[in-house]
Amino acid sequence: MLGNHALVDSRMGRKLNNALTFTYRTGPGEPLAVVTQAKGVGVLLGFKNGGASKYTLETAGAQYPIECAVKASTITGPDGALIGTVTPDGAGNALLADASGALLATLHGHPYDRRHEPYWPHALTDASGEPLGTFTVIRTSSNIDWLGDVIDVTIWWGRPGGPLKVPTIGVTLQLDHPVGDVLGDVLMLAMIDSAGATRDHLIK
Repeated sequence: MLGNHALVDSRMGRKLNNALTFTYRTGPGEPLAVVTQAKGVGVLLGFKNGGASKYTLETAGAQYPIECAVKASTITGPDGALIGTVTPDGAGNALLADASGALLATLHGHPYDRRHEPYWPHALTDASGEPLGTFTVIRTSSNIDWLGDVIDVTIWWGRPGGPLKVPTIGVTLQLDHPVGDVLGDVLMLAMIDSAGATRDHLIK
């Protein structure tokens, strides 16, 4: 899915029915992929503002089901076969694995005493522990123009009970070099999993 791209920028938004959306870009032009949260009463009424949820990732005419859950998040291919998982390790990190459970990469947690910072840059290492890149969760509104695309980073809706906003702004993935297809797909899952605030696995 990532191909030869080493820089991917994702931004979160919200549809009129309150479903969260993620748009992935690698530069100007058409998005690399678009993700939409599954419909439901909780989504429509604003109760499912991120957290554990189901999504569909669409790219190049193909659909990839995604399920974000506290114990483990999964991405499945268009053929219904599991591609990989993102799982918390219990120490503030996230483990990215393929369908067999083999470790592909580790997403290292952000220091607890820096939890109030607007950006959370996470170190990303490969299965052997070598640096692979940086995975930055953008938590609060700011004027960000990573790829020359002006994006409205926070969407407010005047619903009863107060405004409803997106859980985070998005994630920017900067790899030191392109990665294989399976790891690329699982990294796309990790971006949704983290931006949607599925769990607190990225702070330690």
